[in-house]
Amino acid sequence: MNMESKELEKLAEAKKILTQRLEELEIEIRMIRECIKILDEELLKKSFISAEKLIESREKEVVKEVASYEKEYAKITYRDVSGEKSIAKIYIDEKMKRMKIKIEEEIPAEASLIKNFLISGVLEKMKLEDEERVDKGEIKPDEALTYTLKTDGNKLKEIIIDNIDKEERRIRVRNAAKWAFTRLYESMRSGGSDE
Repeated sequence: MNMESKELEKLAEAKKILTQRLEELEIEIRMIRECIKILDEELLKKSFISAEKLIESREKEVVKEVASYEKEYAKITYRDVSGEKSIAKIYIDEKMKRMKIKIEEEIPAEASLIKNFLISGVLEKMKLEDEERVDKGEIKPDEALTYTLKTDGNKLKEIIIDNIDKEERRIRVRNAAKWAFTRLYESMRSGGSDE
């Protein structure tokens, strides 16, 4: 069996495992939703306050608590003759081992500088490095780097990176984000493509 054939076999196996896991998670989500529905009905019977309102007040407390752990790590700015413009801010939550990039300008979620450079070229590579470390038993699966993109329509609002506790990785992400966002913003301001 040649190398390419082995690699295809590994990719097919990975796809099969991920598909099975996705199906399991979808079943679990349906069951959880059904349990929440039953609990909500019971709470409604025994109380005049809906479960949603009870949860909402608790969520506000949790949001305040989580926000207190976030510290500003870096600013991504664009400078020209008219001054300095803030494009995004990067926050670190040491306790959660989380980096959050909050975008302040209208940045297209599908811009190739973001997708191809920042996501595929940096974050996805880090994620794959950690997946290999999990396979080798060097780290636990819940210690591997993951990331989430939050959008509003076709605009990118946040990039959340979990399990990023090494400073060298934070610097790599910070530098890549600064480069990608400033080049993209510069291109958009000069009337170029948002790609």
